[in-house]
Amino acid sequence: GVLDTPTLANPSFVEKNRILEEDWKWIPVSTPEEYFNVLFSRPGEHGRGVNFMQATGQVYWGDHHYNAVAYNLIPVQVIDKKTGERVWKDRAKKIDITRDLSECKYLTGPDVEKVISSPVLYAGRSRTRERARSIWGIAIDLDDVSPNNLHTLIRFVDKLAYTPKPSMIVSSGGGLHLYYLFPKGVGTQTSTVKALQRLKHNMTKNLWNGLFSSDPNPDLHQGIWQGFRVPGTPTKTPGVMVKAFVPDEIPYYTVRELNEWFQPAMSELIERDNKPLTEAEIEAVDNNKYLPSEISFQEAKVKWPEWDPDKTAGQWYCNRKLYDWWLNKVIRGGLAYKK
Repeated sequence: GVLDTPTLANPSFVEKNRILEEDWKWIPVSTPEEYFNVLFSRPGEHGRGVNFMQATGQVYWGDHHYNAVAYNLIPVQVIDKKTGERVWKDRAKKIDITRDLSECKYLTGPDVEKVISSPVLYAGRSRTRERARSIWGIAIDLDDVSPNNLHTLIRFVDKLAYTPKPSMIVSSGGGLHLYYLFPKGVGTQTSTVKALQRLKHNMTKNLWNGLFSSDPNPDLHQGIWQGFRVPGTPTKTPGVMVKAFVPDEIPYYTVRELNEWFQPAMSELIERDNKPLTEAEIEAVDNNKYLPSEISFQEAKVKWPEWDPDKTAGQWYCNRKLYDWWLNKVIRGGLAYKK
């Protein structure tokens, strides 16, 4: 079985968790269920949380909500096609996570090796760029974070106000994952994704600065879709669980606010990837917000009984004459069908 025994963990890992929980008074997030609720729930009326994930058991996209995706990466031995040698590679077992979070039971247990996910909701059964529908925040991975690095981060947030407070911090072992969550999901049009990718580059360069991490070589190629270890699942150390922490009141940041916080240094502006987002790019992201329907699929069928969701209005996506020309060619046998 998998144990949550602090004595098995690196002393630095134990101390960082103590700092976050006891010194900074942040609230532990210890299970996958709590983690997904933090990512995809937002305050509603009267302070009640509204979860924007796909309703469990409902047809995909029925109410314009989508599902989270987690992967259990299982190491298996395979034959390297080039060398012919046996090597270890991860085999990914995909788990869709829906609103009641019942699927989280598959993310824990003795067969679980490494579980990753990201603050992105998907339509359908694959975690691909084409299936992504809404992005709910940006997560920054910092490697080799010592307790002293964490104390410095806290000082920059609380005392100096040089760095915005993360919405959630995941303690994954040797490093930390800093999550900055959006007030609402952001759509995934190509222009939006490119803007968010550059924003994440600027955020990574700002946060991986030699003060918050002991690793002098920042990874500036973290993708916007990148998955990270899920709280309540194993770290690299056998028997030790990933743990996360959130402040008493979780802050949410617009893209405009994050762009203002993480401005590149003037000396770096000559590099294309280091440029801050322009006003036009920020407005494009704002106009591409993910806006779930306030009316469910079932409610719509009652409210508009004459509406047939399986029938679409007749539309021509090309010139009608061109269509008729091709149709005539087919009818007259002008085109031979080839297998």
